[in-house]
Amino acid sequence: MIELKHRQEWEKSGVSKDLINLNIKSCRGYQAHERLLYNLNSGDRRNGGRVRDSILNRYSHCENGGWWVSGIDVLTGENSIWGQYKPDIPYSYTKKSYSSFELANKKIIKYEAPKNVPTEVIALAVPLYLWKAIGLKYNVALPKNITQTTEGNAIGFWQWIIDNPKIPIIITEGAKKAGSILTAEYVVIALPGIYSGYRQKKDSYNNKIGLPVLIPQLQVFAHPDREIIFCFDHDLKAKTRDNVHSAIRITAELFNKQKCQVSVITWTYPEKGVDDLIVTRGTNCFDELYKSRLSLSKFNAGFILDLIKYNPLIIDKHYLSLDIIPPSSAQIIGLRSPKASGKTEWLVKMTQKFIREGKPILIITHRIQLAKALCDRFGIDHIESIKDSQTKGLLGYGLCIDSLHPNSGAKFNPTDWEEAIIILDECEQVIWHALESSTCRNNRIAIIENFQQLLQVVISTGGKIYLSDADLSCISIDYIKNLINVPVNIWIVDNSYKSKTKRKLYNYSGNDPSELIFNLFKNIKNGSKVLVQTTGQKVSSKWGSITLESIIKKKFPDRRILRIDSESVSEPGHAAMGCIENLNNILPSYDIVICSPIIETGVSIDIKNHFDSVWCIAYGIQTVEAVCQTIERLRDEVDRHIWIKTTAKSNRIGNGSTSIKSLLCSQYQQTKNNIFLLQQAGFEEFDDLNIKFSPISLITWAKRACIVNMGKNNYRQEVINKLLDDGYKLINVSKNEDSSIIEQEIKQTSQHNYQKYCQDVSIIEDPTESELEILHNKKAKNLSERLTERKGDLIQRYGIKITPELVEKDDNNWYAKLQLQYYLTIGNIYLIQRDKKSLDYIKKEGNGKAFIPDINKRQLLSKIKALQIINIEQFFNEESTFSQSSLTTWLDFVIKLRFDIKTILGVNINPEKDTAIAVAQRILKKLGLKLNFKGWSGDRLSKQRIYSGCNLYDDHRQEIFKIWLLREASF
Repeated sequence: MIELKHRQEWEKSGVSKDLINLNIKSCRGYQAHERLLYNLNSGDRRNGGRVRDSILNRYSHCENGGWWVSGIDVLTGENSIWGQYKPDIPYSYTKKSYSSFELANKKIIKYEAPKNVPTEVIALAVPLYLWKAIGLKYNVALPKNITQTTEGNAIGFWQWIIDNPKIPIIITEGAKKAGSILTAEYVVIALPGIYSGYRQKKDSYNNKIGLPVLIPQLQVFAHPDREIIFCFDHDLKAKTRDNVHSAIRITAELFNKQKCQVSVITWTYPEKGVDDLIVTRGTNCFDELYKSRLSLSKFNAGFILDLIKYNPLIIDKHYLSLDIIPPSSAQIIGLRSPKASGKTEWLVKMTQKFIREGKPILIITHRIQLAKALCDRFGIDHIESIKDSQTKGLLGYGLCIDSLHPNSGAKFNPTDWEEAIIILDECEQVIWHALESSTCRNNRIAIIENFQQLLQVVISTGGKIYLSDADLSCISIDYIKNLINVPVNIWIVDNSYKSKTKRKLYNYSGNDPSELIFNLFKNIKNGSKVLVQTTGQKVSSKWGSITLESIIKKKFPDRRILRIDSESVSEPGHAAMGCIENLNNILPSYDIVICSPIIETGVSIDIKNHFDSVWCIAYGIQTVEAVCQTIERLRDEVDRHIWIKTTAKSNRIGNGSTSIKSLLCSQYQQTKNNIFLLQQAGFEEFDDLNIKFSPISLITWAKRACIVNMGKNNYRQEVINKLLDDGYKLINVSKNEDSSIIEQEIKQTSQHNYQKYCQDVSIIEDPTESELEILHNKKAKNLSERLTERKGDLIQRYGIKITPELVEKDDNNWYAKLQLQYYLTIGNIYLIQRDKKSLDYIKKEGNGKAFIPDINKRQLLSKIKALQIINIEQFFNEESTFSQSSLTTWLDFVIKLRFDIKTILGVNINPEKDTAIAVAQRILKKLGLKLNFKGWSGDRLSKQRIYSGCNLYDDHRQEIFKIWLLREASF
């Protein structure tokens, strides 16, 4: 018997009549006691067996009525005796306060569970028609001769789910929500609480003393092929969201250990519970949310980035208006607003009053050209122009964060900036640049320390910090707040505007951008003016700015063409020299503009009705966010054409992980290994090296690295998804067979340019050491000077005659490959000294402190040790032969070490797919070596490929090794 009010409560959650009838019971009087008090211990009863009055009083409210839900015991297939009871009148109590300053807090317990019984799950009993619908949805056959009870319960449903791991399982909190999802024809299990999916041993003081484990009722579903989908409440409270994320993270990790795939259903609608959402918006809405569910890594990333904990002011404006004014008490002002919404202009207006009040403005960016452009817009000096300016920096100045240390040209001193206004435009990239960029590596400790002191000085003297970015996240805000290290007032604006005009986004697939280039040439031929953006800018880049400029000039000699990249903007006499600050005046003079990522962020091209389209090639060097920023540099509403590399895993950070914990653990372990190996060699001066410098900086580095890695894993789709979210309409371009001709033309042009470049480097006059030093310090260089500088660097690096072939090898990272073989073999006696010298430099520059990722990028000890442990030198004998069968034991050994190999050497090993020869070749490639195929061995049934060892003498490496050996001996 189900009372009407209880039935109506479940119906309001969108649960079908049949599910209600099968799973719900109304209780009165002592009926609830029978379900809740069946496992009382001896202390809960008197000597005669009667339940103690304290227990009866505690559960007396249940006698007034309520409903009970239990379902099926998934371990036995029988009706479950464990369940939940919702009393009509809930139990309430007042939480005791032990402080005179704390108010008493009334607590209400809405649901009761059996006393002294470990929590289980609620797996609702299912009618046959629903079972059939689920089988049809996932194309899984039902068992024959299914038995049904008189009530309509189809027996065996949950055992069928256990036996068919291809069927995904949704996990939600609460039986009513489970009923709603099940009514929508999805398999779902209800937890009584978000943390109820696992157990963790605790001591008598309630301290955790063991590792968490899945409860048995979930463990039974944890099959390697199963997808587990979490669907918890959408709550706006920061603390609740933290708890939900924590519960999902812990439970998901346990499923991951069982090799389950884990995803999460989320939504932005105002409805809190999934049952309310389904009732309000319909099953179709839930179907779409199910299809667009997030991978666990993407869900974790979203949590890291979410601004909601700062309670942002949410607006919906195409252009930021001046009536958005921060409160005077705000110390950190954050602005997240779409690209082309006027962020920089808003910042300019907001800071003008501070300039009038005599407060200095400090603009910090990650690129010199960007800093100059921003200084021009704010009306203050750039650090390089102070000498020639009238104000001499009195109003403040702008600089690159690379210069935020006392040894830079800026001679930066944080104490000079009392009451200042700090502007971090594109702050996400500024902070990432400070923590990861190679240009900051030598001074990173000083930069971070000065940055922290600057922030503290500004806040303590009444100044303000403005953070602005289209992708502003908690990563940056948390970092700034933690560096300040005192309570601060934070005020955030989150502009959620989405363009009402759906601009066309033409997506080109394929393994290369030849299809895009084919259509680009068609558009140019038809008279279109185009803005082309490409990742590559080196002459060796097949699809880079130099190659594209060459072939376009050849095909369209009558067109006005401008190439903007790091070389052209700093080449005296070039039309692009210093153009970044004046793009809106310069670009209208050209029909075709080809840009490298030097135009990526912070630059606004406001020209209207000039360019007809934007064309973008992204090979995986830039982050996902940077690619989307690049595409948006032109503000005009014209079509965009993109070719994005499918994946960019080779450009990931650290060990490539998307887990903060995994990334940090691998970095710490690698650093400890490197220092331990030096200590073993008798060098004790690194015992006091502080590798725990600025933990918040390292955590921030890891957070951003995980976001970057996630984007690189599925590069093309992540870029497309972000652009669609920005308001584009996707149009997939069909393949044109004629595009293959373009690929050949590009290849020939690129090869011709590159061969000429390599030849030019080899024949140019060798510079002296002093001449090379001058070139290194010179910012504006012509072509001849760049060629001379390159040759000088190669001479210093290799010590042999520079040939075109050597230039090409160096461009393919030959130096790093040779270093590994050299220090593994003939130069091993100098390896300790080499790494000691490197770590000495790090310790000296950091004043006894070091940033862990920088140590790992410079040290070779752990890499060489790893190569020795896996006996890679066995492949160095050209007379030896190898086959799959001869390397079976070796493969088993390296598979056991695959996680360490990935962390230290950056080589992935798939134990289920990779062969021994494939793994050996992958590791040898790190040394610029390979096994050579000799032929076949065995009969038709046992035929296998035979390989000979590496040829160590078919290039000049042995000659180079001898020179290196003499150099090190002389030191």
